[in-house]
Amino acid sequence: MKKVLLLLLSAVLVNSLFSQSVVDSHNGRKIPTKGTFRVFVVFAEVTGDPHYNTTPAGWPAGQMPNNPANYIDINTNYQSFIGRYYDEISFGELKVLGDYHPQLVQIPYNSFTSADQSNARIFEKLSDLCNGQQIVTARGLNFPEDFDLWDLSPAQGQVKHNTKDGAIDCIMIYWRINSKWAQ
Repeated sequence: MKKVLLLLLSAVLVNSLFSQSVVDSHNGRKIPTKGTFRVFVVFAEVTGDPHYNTTPAGWPAGQMPNNPANYIDINTNYQSFIGRYYDEISFGELKVLGDYHPQLVQIPYNSFTSADQSNARIFEKLSDLCNGQQIVTARGLNFPEDFDLWDLSPAQGQVKHNTKDGAIDCIMIYWRINSKWAQ
């Protein structure tokens, strides 16, 4: 009986030690769970794409979408799906706000190589546009300065710190047309 009790006690002790070392999902996987998290939105297309003349509803070729401000909110008067979604799932604790680049970013189809990553091309283009300076967003924020609010370096599930770390917290790219992405 003592052996069974000792075995049971050992199993409980090992289980409790293991469970304390498990990452806590209450801290978020990659983004924080509380506070204000800012997202920079970029609208892009690949010019010369074989499907270039395919026009998604509300987004003509060579132009910004008809209502770019509806994709991300600049304040907590939520109109966008993204803001409402994160507000709801965090019970009002996480405010996902942001702004968008005021011009459509275009990448030529014939400039891609087989090793290209489409998002990397957007990052290169943004870097060229910044040229060491700030880009003023459509509603007056400064990119990249206003989009670095968090230190996201802690491992997944670890507490995120509301301090600048010199890195952009989040860039969201909406592609109008990009056959390269689908490959």
